Amino acid sequence: MLRSPRVLVAARVLAGMSQPELAAAAGIAVSVLQAIEQGRSDPRLSTVLALVDALKARGINLVAETEQVAWGVLVTKGSEAERLGIVQAAATRAEEKAKSTRDAVEGDAERGKPSPPTPGATRRTKGVA
Repeated sequence: MLRSPRVLVAARVLAGMSQPELAAAAGIAVSVLQAIEQGRSDPRLSTVLALVDALKARGINLVAETEQVAWGVLVTKGSEAERLGIVQAAATRAEEKAKSTRDAVEGDAERGKPSPPTPGATRRTKGVA
C-alpha cells in the first residue's frame, strides 16, 4: 500500500516526529512502525490510514501516485511543520551539502586530482583482463 517506506520516513521527519511519537499518534506499536519504515511489513489499510491521519494533523500530507504525480509528501502552509522551520532547515542542509561537495570536487580539480568516480561506473584496473 505504501509505495516506498522512504516516503513515510520523510513525512515523519518533516512532521518533526520521532517513531514513538508517530506510533502513539496513530495508535500502533513502535515495532509495527519500525517494520513498515524498514520495508519489512505490508501494513493494513487501517494502519496506513491511521498514519496518514496522524501526519495530516501535523500538516503533512502523503500524496498518492497518479499519472502526473509520483508518491511524495506535501507540507501544508501554516502547519506545525512549516512553523517549526523543518522544511527550510532541511532545504538549507541540502544546499550546504551540495556546496560542500562542489567545493571538494573543484578543489581536487585545482590540485590535479581526478574527479570521484561516477556512481554505478565500473573501475578498471591495469593488468587485469
